[in-house]
Amino acid sequence: MMGLWQADWNGGMGEEHWSPPSGDSMVGTFHFVRDGKGRFYELMLIEQTTHGPVLRLKHFNAGLIGWEDKTQVYSFPLIECRQGMAIFELENKKSRLTYSRTSKETLSVVLDEPSNDSKLHSENFKFRLVEISTFHLN
Repeated sequence: MMGLWQADWNGGMGEEHWSPPSGDSMVGTFHFVRDGKGRFYELMLIEQTTHGPVLRLKHFNAGLIGWEDKTQVYSFPLIECRQGMAIFELENKKSRLTYSRTSKETLSVVLDEPSNDSKLHSENFKFRLVEISTFHLN
């Protein structure tokens, strides 16, 4: 997951960046640009808890105006991890994020969540690697 990733999505460009692991966490950001303007942002954190890794997520509009209440955070505990794949699921089991390294230069992120008609809707973000983050210890 570590690195800078880009995907064509919804008539614009999505860019996701994941830091190298440091301490007990990894930090990620997502930003979506369409028609030359930043449309929305996400701040993500994967942190080790006493129950295992949890992906935490918050959304923001331009101006860093939060979508969720300031105390609300979406928490997706890790439910499955194997070579090249990590699956995180909301505790209420209504939404799931699957990260799959599909090749050295590609990352698939699938969001599964119920749609308005209560059927499961999947959205697949097909990212390509732009840059690998480097981590140096002095």
